[in-house]
Amino acid sequence: MASGIAPAQRTARFGPFEFDAASAELRKHGVKLRLQGQPLQLLAALLERPGEVVHRTELQKRLWPSDTFVDFDNGLNSAAKRLRAALSDSADSPVYIETLARTGYRFIAPVHAAAEPVPPLRKRLWPYFLVPALACAPMIAYFARTTEQPSFHQVTFRRGPVFGAAFAPDGQSVVFSAQFGTQPRRIYLNNGVSPESRSLGLEGYSLFDVSPKGELALYEYGGTMPTSGGNLLKVPMNGGVPVQVDSGIMSAGWSPDGTQLATVRVANGQSTLEFPPGRALYSTSGWLSSVSFHPGGDRIAFVDHPIRHDDSGVIRVVDLNGGSRAETAKWLSTGGLEWHPNGELWFSATRDQSPRLLWAMREGKAPRNVSQFPGMISLRDIAPNGTVLFSRDTRRLESTAITKDGEHEISWLDWTRAVDVTNDGRVLFDESGEAVAARSATFVRTIGHSEAARIADGQVALGFSPDGTHALTLAQDDRKQLYLYPLGGGKPTQLRATGLEYQWAKYYPDGKHLLALAGQPLRLYRVTLETGGYEAVSEPGMVRYAAISPGGERVAYLTAAGRLMECTGRGRAREVSGEEPLAPIQYSADGRKLFVQHIKGTALPARVSELDLATGTLKDWRAFAPADPTGVDMITRILIPPNGGLAVYTARRLHSELFTAAHLR
Repeated sequence: MASGIAPAQRTARFGPFEFDAASAELRKHGVKLRLQGQPLQLLAALLERPGEVVHRTELQKRLWPSDTFVDFDNGLNSAAKRLRAALSDSADSPVYIETLARTGYRFIAPVHAAAEPVPPLRKRLWPYFLVPALACAPMIAYFARTTEQPSFHQVTFRRGPVFGAAFAPDGQSVVFSAQFGTQPRRIYLNNGVSPESRSLGLEGYSLFDVSPKGELALYEYGGTMPTSGGNLLKVPMNGGVPVQVDSGIMSAGWSPDGTQLATVRVANGQSTLEFPPGRALYSTSGWLSSVSFHPGGDRIAFVDHPIRHDDSGVIRVVDLNGGSRAETAKWLSTGGLEWHPNGELWFSATRDQSPRLLWAMREGKAPRNVSQFPGMISLRDIAPNGTVLFSRDTRRLESTAITKDGEHEISWLDWTRAVDVTNDGRVLFDESGEAVAARSATFVRTIGHSEAARIADGQVALGFSPDGTHALTLAQDDRKQLYLYPLGGGKPTQLRATGLEYQWAKYYPDGKHLLALAGQPLRLYRVTLETGGYEAVSEPGMVRYAAISPGGERVAYLTAAGRLMECTGRGRAREVSGEEPLAPIQYSADGRKLFVQHIKGTALPARVSELDLATGTLKDWRAFAPADPTGVDMITRILIPPNGGLAVYTARRLHSELFTAAHLR
């Protein structure tokens, strides 16, 4: 820490701020802040003696002349509060100014002072030092850069998930979409100075990106986002009505000139990166995220996720002619990617048991670690001056069982994804969060029991066998291989390979066939276990929700377009309901009715109805919502066993805190 600055002689630098004592001006990233009077005088006094306590009596004499009559205590407290607001500091968790109760204040951040003016003698001798100084200039510049310490600033403080965030064109303000408390999703703006963010009056939307011209790319979530994408809209940041420009979009990013968007379109079982819209550059049966243009505008980086609803993935770059290259091997968890102004690709990811780290790499080179933060982070944006915007995220999947005795919490670790339930209350689930280092582990737990049995590692849980003795799983590292794990212990059975790459599968009631979402492009197949043969059940398309009738002769599924279909034979399907997206959960025991979830929108509670397949009428059955809804943006799955005597639901709970970080290298 520097020894302090002499009044009216030096410029003090701390974090992203500069204080010019001569002109009495405070700047952030070179932009002058509106800070005057006592708050500015208080800052000057503290910067003269960083690390030392400046007593309240000293400050009284300096800030107010002896003949001034003022409520000094309240005046000083008010000045300190206004100064902290300008620095975006907190009295409870100070980064810059520490309060010592009834004593004074202390400046606790590192302070760097600019060099003093060169004395006249040195001015006369400058020719003798010019050549060696020029020779050392690169080294001097390097060490000057590396002496700047990273500084962090918290942007959001309220509880709830952040769905998208980016810097505004000024490189300081932050635009973000969030769902705080029990409020709906909204778009907010934080000016980088005040700890409070203001709503932009846009409700029900989430943020994709902000253009250099201040135009927002928004998406409207319709309840089927994971399968069909959402509506893409544009609106000026300074006000206006959002205008829809496309649909079926899962991700989008502005071109460097702010005139066009690269988009990820979901259609026919494929996720396709397009630029300009309609021109395909890359496709996969998985999903794509974090679309980011190189500053030169000649290529696009993104994360290529091979498995739907799984954040493992590969960093990939594609040029505008469609030539693509994987820049990294597969990461166990990825969340956010942006180009840095220095030409590097920065991204947040982990490949082992550690939380996500912030990485940087040049194309064709090995990644280097930039920084590690406590908890799970997601890179959101990088400003033109290199300031990083990221979120620290707490993510949980929580599963709850509802029986005639009431609700039972059955979550085990941090990402409890319930996939099947039996009539006698056994629940099959897997964990794939931080607790297992993103290596999926499969468990079985009986409702009402305090313990869960771990039956498989490196396996994604799919469902119980019809006789309830085994668990069907998918190898996490080989999506072509299915296994049967005995629930009572013992060696697993490797099922006959079909050549299909699976997203998920479940048993038909006869125990001899599987219904599987697989292939490229994705579609539903009926797989015969004995021979390994298969036949298509549906047209190409992403399918997340499907149910099989008790006799196995019918399959109900929700298409990516939100149509509830029922397949009644080879290539024969009828639309059951098209008025709103209804996700099939389970047929009734007699096969005449279908339990369906209303999935349009994101509002809680999640409603389940009985659909009469003969008449098409709906009857309310039950509503699902956690006791504490804060941070819950979705009921991801509802399970009902064949007899309908109980139910299990899984809720996704997210809490995000946005931060900016300066001087990361």
